[in-house]
Amino acid sequence: MIYKGLTGKTRLEKTRSRRRRILPALALSLIFAQTIGSASVITLEPEDDAIWLAPHVEVFRDSTGEFSIAEVSASSNEHLFEPLTAPDLFAHANEVLWVHFRLSADLPETAASTLRLLEILNYRFDALTLYQVPGSGIETADGAMVTELSVIQPRESGHNFPVFRLPAVGEGVQTYYLRLRAHATMPVPMNLRTGDNFRRHVEREAQIYGVVTGVLLSMFLFNGFIYVSLRDRIYLLYVTYIGSMLVYLHCLNGQHMALLGLQPRYGVMMMWVCLGAVSFFAFVFVKAFLDTKHATPGLHKMLSVVQAFALGVIAFGLLGMNSVAHPMAMVTGLGVAGGGLAVGIVRLGQGYRPARYFLMAWSALLLGVMTLPLKEFGLLPQAVPGELGTNLGAAAEAILLSFALADRIRILRKEKEELVVSRAHYRKASLTDELTGLYNLRYFKERLGWAIRQAVDAEQPLSLLMMDVDDFKQFNDTFGHQAGDEVLTRLARLMRTSARESDAPCRYGGEEFVLLLPGTSLGGAIGVAERLRQEFEAQRFEVGQRPSARTSISIGVAQLEPHETGEHLIQRADFALYRAKSEGKNRVEVEAMA
Repeated sequence: MIYKGLTGKTRLEKTRSRRRRILPALALSLIFAQTIGSASVITLEPEDDAIWLAPHVEVFRDSTGEFSIAEVSASSNEHLFEPLTAPDLFAHANEVLWVHFRLSADLPETAASTLRLLEILNYRFDALTLYQVPGSGIETADGAMVTELSVIQPRESGHNFPVFRLPAVGEGVQTYYLRLRAHATMPVPMNLRTGDNFRRHVEREAQIYGVVTGVLLSMFLFNGFIYVSLRDRIYLLYVTYIGSMLVYLHCLNGQHMALLGLQPRYGVMMMWVCLGAVSFFAFVFVKAFLDTKHATPGLHKMLSVVQAFALGVIAFGLLGMNSVAHPMAMVTGLGVAGGGLAVGIVRLGQGYRPARYFLMAWSALLLGVMTLPLKEFGLLPQAVPGELGTNLGAAAEAILLSFALADRIRILRKEKEELVVSRAHYRKASLTDELTGLYNLRYFKERLGWAIRQAVDAEQPLSLLMMDVDDFKQFNDTFGHQAGDEVLTRLARLMRTSARESDAPCRYGGEEFVLLLPGTSLGGAIGVAERLRQEFEAQRFEVGQRPSARTSISIGVAQLEPHETGEHLIQRADFALYRAKSEGKNRVEVEAMA
């Protein structure tokens, strides 16, 4: 008889039910245990040229900073370390971080003896030390069996970041402890590379950074020469910004550590100073290039506020207050990239055409620079080369900003040419008679003074013709003002055709005209006057019912005498004209010096 419990299930069904619950839990436990075990043991394979260490390490965050290598490596303290649960490793501010990993290998002898290097892609740590412990751990209090591995100097490794040379992998397991201290929350990117892979990696980086440096240096020198030539303040601000960017990228890439042989503390200090400087000069350039003070006063004030953070980065960096300089640098960097982009969009909307290239340049910089904060916030994997993106973004920005400056110069030159044409047009309009197109009285007086000075200096003659349409009021009353206007424009046309390029035909006022003849003697002036009189007398005007209305002009001629003023010359020509009128009109009279 099969016994049934309260649930109505047989004993056999209960057993099967328990097994179904226990087996998945046991499987998950085994998987979890395997994950923990594999998190700290790296089995090297012949094809492993480079291994990203974050998934394989255990960490101990020593908030007191008092633990020694002997203590953390003792088997009794294994519980201090926990597998890294996040995809990337971060060190927190003001803590000592211990990173534990193990290496094992089942390799041929030649592969086991392959040089392997531990690469730390961040130099902003204090007390960076790597220890090797035989076997799985030690319990000796003095840690005598622990081997401390020193950092390879950049000049020896050819690399700008800390590198450790690991001993050849033999039989069994090699245990390592990495100790470091961070002054702000920052990533701890680590690579395990073979010697050949490391060499190729360093050569590739050197080529990329060499190209970036070459681009920035070329833009710096080229636009520096343009500034010397044009003395345009914008070019000076550009070369200052690009120069500070060039120095900052060397700090970002760690090249200043190798070049100057700096300790990490001073290397970090120099990086904050350079970052603050490049941010400050970026704001100065953006505000000047986009003329934010006048075009976008609100955004100008916002940029100025964030610009003050750049000075704060420099100040706190020099004081060694990295925990303060770091967040201020993040705010400043995002303010430079985002603020510049926002102002560029607004200025483009306002019709400022150079903002087109500026927006392309700033977008390239933004795409490159954003990899760094995204990595530090854990939004991008640490394996993504953030420094490389920043370098390439800066190079692209430098080139595009150079185009933006050239476009600005082209537009300014075009505007200047249009302004010159406009000024010339308005000046001509102010000096030209609207009806006849001849120069007006204002121009005649300016030209007369200049012509007299030229004649005296060159000892050349200068003559003046003053003419008046005979009986013009009667002609107007008889045939109307439209016909009178036609008489004046016809006379003006004859004067232009009779005048040389150096002569100055002008409307003196009403029906009176003057013709200034530089380099022409009295005899030559009389000939010009007579020819004009005859040609005008031959003119026929189609007016009303009279298809052949006629009129004439009277002309007075005078030549400049030594030490004579312009006013006196005009008086003598006008007196000669008066005599021509009084003696019958339609004639030429000459006024000689008394």
